[in-house]
Amino acid sequence: MRMNLLPLALLPVFLTACTDDPPEPEPEPDYPTVVDAVAVREDGAFTVHITVDSAYDSEERWADAVRVVGPDGGEMAIAEFPEPHEDEQPFTRSIEGVDAPMDVEVVEVQARDSENGWNPETLEVRLDGG
Repeated sequence: MRMNLLPLALLPVFLTACTDDPPEPEPEPDYPTVVDAVAVREDGAFTVHITVDSAYDSEERWADAVRVVGPDGGEMAIAEFPEPHEDEQPFTRSIEGVDAPMDVEVVEVQARDSENGWNPETLEVRLDGG
């Protein structure tokens, strides 16, 4: 007697597709994200205005710093935040007095999480020279 095993092979797929389990929740972001940044030349140096979104900001964990990174990967300036921004999302902060050589046209900005460190994703910012 020969049995057709194909219907039995499809049974786990069918049962999995028919469950009433709710969908998995979206994972919490691991890092705050720089969503916008503008650099303006003032008195021979730059002021960089950085907007950060970190939807999970709380007393337990928050976006605790932003920095400007040069083309060589070195840190040019940093601003640290000792308190969360629970009621201000997204939030914008400025770093004044960022010195950049005249041949540098683009820098990157990066946000840091109090638990997970620096977000590996950065945002490029043109130095307008204005």
